Amino acid sequence: MTAAMDSGWPRLELEFALDVRGDAALVRAEADRRRDLVDSLTGTVERRFGALAGPIPVRALVDAAVNLAIGLATRRVIDPKVTADGLVDLARALLGGGGAVQGTAPPP
Repeated sequence: MTAAMDSGWPRLELEFALDVRGDAALVRAEADRRRDLVDSLTGTVERRFGALAGPIPVRALVDAAVNLAIGLATRRVIDPKVTADGLVDLARALLGGGGAVQGTAPPP
């Protein structure tokens, strides 16, 4: 995930979002694209893991993870020390994989 955050794509996405925020058609298209991404990832998680036990629907978990990933990538534009380790650990715990990523420590 760190490679993706370092690719320059998060900065491009952020600049694009800020630039087009006044264009209703582009904002709607971007929102639709994000919803399609969440739908696709939700289907993948459901196929891979089946119905997950718990009070939170899979789609809500996926939507939260996408939002967290976008936030982390945006933070990394400013601070290159920001990592996705916590998000990866959270996803593993929620999907039943448990445990922290080997060799990582909790954030200070």
